[in-house]
Amino acid sequence: VNRAKTKIEKVHREIDMIMQDIIDDHKSSLKEANKDEDLVDVLLKIQQENDQSQHPLTDDYFKSIIQDMFGAGSETSSGIVLWGMSQIIKNPKVMEKAQVEVRRVFDKKGYVDETEMHQLIYLKSIIKETLRLHPAVPLLVPRESRKRCQINGYDIPIKTRVAVNVWAIGRDQRYWVEA
Repeated sequence: VNRAKTKIEKVHREIDMIMQDIIDDHKSSLKEANKDEDLVDVLLKIQQENDQSQHPLTDDYFKSIIQDMFGAGSETSSGIVLWGMSQIIKNPKVMEKAQVEVRRVFDKKGYVDETEMHQLIYLKSIIKETLRLHPAVPLLVPRESRKRCQINGYDIPIKTRVAVNVWAIGRDQRYWVEA
């Protein structure tokens, strides 16, 4: 157990250093003109704006967001594809309609590429429906309330962690009749 713990701590330190390098690189290039912004740039701008805030954004906070993005991105993509395929297989009419659309758009080319993806309206709807029914992350990352408030009749004290249940929202029969 101690050996595994030592390895985990070493990996954690290495990941922390990589994340800090990413943040430092972005800090040094933040003022460059004509630079495409990414998530880290946006977070750094927010950090600068809220520098004197009661809730300052720290580099450690950024590191956790970056790690969440890397971790969530790889695991969730494959999960969404699996859910989408299983839903299509269970409904042959949907599969046939999607196949007809793909063939209509790409048959003349003989291969699929990104240039005509915007024409795949039905397939895009299948993907959106898959994401509604099987969200990659059923509970959003908890947020902490900055002030006392009320949500659906519940009093939420200051500094309370609140999680949004995306799975339940996507299946709420008040909004999704066939949920």
